Amino acid sequence: MNGSDHDGPGGRAHAEYRALFDDAPDGVFVADGDLRILDVNARGCELVGRTRDQIVGQLAEEFLFEADLSVAPIKRHLLENGERVRTERRFRLPTGEPMVVEIHARKIASGKVVGFVRDVTDREEKDASLRQSQRSFRALIDAFPDGVLVHDKGVVVYANPSLERILGHPLGTMLGSNMLEAVHPDDRALIVQRMAQLDTPGKSVPFVEERLIHADGHTIVCEVAAVRVSFEGRAAVAAIIRDISERIRLQSELARADRMTTVGRLAAGVAHEIGNPLTFVLLNLEHQIRVLESHLEGGTSPSIETLRVLTQGARFAHEGTERVARIVKDLKNLSRREDEPVLLLDVNEPIEAAVTLAAHELDGRGRLELDLAPRATALGAEGRLCQVFVNLLVNAAHALDPAKASENVVAITSRVEADTVTISIRDTGSGISSADLERVFVPFFTTKPAGLGTGLGLPISRDIVEALGGTLTLSSVPGAGTTATIVLRRQADAPSARPTEGKTRRRLLVVDDDDAVLGSTAELLASTYDVTTATSTGRAKELLEASTFDAIVCDVTMGGTSGPELAAWSKARGIDAPFVLMSGQGPASARDAKRVHAVFLEKPFLEGVLVDAVERALRGKPERA
Repeated sequence: MNGSDHDGPGGRAHAEYRALFDDAPDGVFVADGDLRILDVNARGCELVGRTRDQIVGQLAEEFLFEADLSVAPIKRHLLENGERVRTERRFRLPTGEPMVVEIHARKIASGKVVGFVRDVTDREEKDASLRQSQRSFRALIDAFPDGVLVHDKGVVVYANPSLERILGHPLGTMLGSNMLEAVHPDDRALIVQRMAQLDTPGKSVPFVEERLIHADGHTIVCEVAAVRVSFEGRAAVAAIIRDISERIRLQSELARADRMTTVGRLAAGVAHEIGNPLTFVLLNLEHQIRVLESHLEGGTSPSIETLRVLTQGARFAHEGTERVARIVKDLKNLSRREDEPVLLLDVNEPIEAAVTLAAHELDGRGRLELDLAPRATALGAEGRLCQVFVNLLVNAAHALDPAKASENVVAITSRVEADTVTISIRDTGSGISSADLERVFVPFFTTKPAGLGTGLGLPISRDIVEALGGTLTLSSVPGAGTTATIVLRRQADAPSARPTEGKTRRRLLVVDDDDAVLGSTAELLASTYDVTTATSTGRAKELLEASTFDAIVCDVTMGGTSGPELAAWSKARGIDAPFVLMSGQGPASARDAKRVHAVFLEKPFLEGVLVDAVERALRGKPERA
């Protein structure tokens, strides 16, 4: 080949080809039909750690690990079938170390084989590390004490063993199911709303309480948080599910234990409060008996003056007996169960009860000032609020220095706003440091001397108030005193969706033998529902047999057939309309309502509470309003 030939078009093309060949970023190997190397570029030499002279003329398998020597399938695919081949093999470096390479090979027109080789050792190591991390992560999640569920657009793609324990469903049945199937029907809309917030990778929503359904049908209260993740290469949502049913039970038990501790702590003062009027009652009765017996034995009639004295003594005895009765009632309220109904009440009543029960704690420490707004009605439970006020009053009393009794004050105020009632309990005691103020709501934390406090009063009080839909906050200035502020709602939250919005109005039957109560209840409901009234259960039966109603609102105590009996009669005749049973008689009526699977509504009530009770009945939730 002369210079002119070399410099011609063919020579220039060959030179350009050679330049591309040598400068290729991947190793390029040219081999014959036996896969004997005919040519290799600079990157290929670098990959195998040998010179071009050391490579050319060698069979390709001489550079492979023994386990990777099988090249017969490659020959068959390349040479016999003319197929392109992609494979991963390990080159054996001169040091003996392996190097993982990705090979792309094809047969060209001349019958030769061209292979492009790329070092993928790092990628393989990363992939192996990733696989190991995934295995470790899966093992960790499998052992996680909380339930973990991963879903893709609502379809469950992973669930850990703890979730099987929490829900009672075998893992195999959960995979591929709709994750909403395990959610309480009334909480599904909330779940969907929260999931819609997870629109970007890494986005999360915090823990909130949600109700799930166990495999056996009972409801489980759980805390659920969720985060947007990548799961096995696809976008998904991971939910962490923590069963808090036991925690709620323990909190209830702690609240009851704290209440009993409070009762025990107040026992001496209560005994004093009861002892004084009882002593007076007994002395008066004893005197009256002696006077009356002397007249009976002498056969004489008492004088007008004697009768006046006896009447006055009887009046004093009656007042003392009433005081004892009030104290006993306050103690009973303080020890009531947590499931007492939430209703509209005058919060001044549990305040005054707490003052009676805690009065002894304040004796010799300071004076009490009351400034209570009239008709301070709010949603609450008398026994639970009494416990809160007793706890706060005892704390206030213990913060006072007895040496400054003449200066010390505990002031209680109640104020009525448009939607709330605010109660404040202020003392002029020692106050709380800013560091301790941040910890006072932590269970078992107390600044009181040993034996004077459990550290549960404030956290339990806050839990009670928040369960009633209110707030409890504490502010303090060291050396100047502390103020506890409670804010309670004056009415229930409006139902999330009024039943008449875009829908046919529901038909209600309202039954009450008190015309005034019947009229006012019907009027409150008439703006939302189509209402039919009946003044007796007999008339109600006639209407129920003649027409169809979506729900029945009925008084518990009626002349003739009672409300629970009417509910049982309806069910026996296949009438599926749910019942709301109203009563002002408390727990006994609530139990009657529960037996017939009715919603119980304690009187008195406002429109929002009444409508909310009806809506729960329509949704099939037989619980107290």
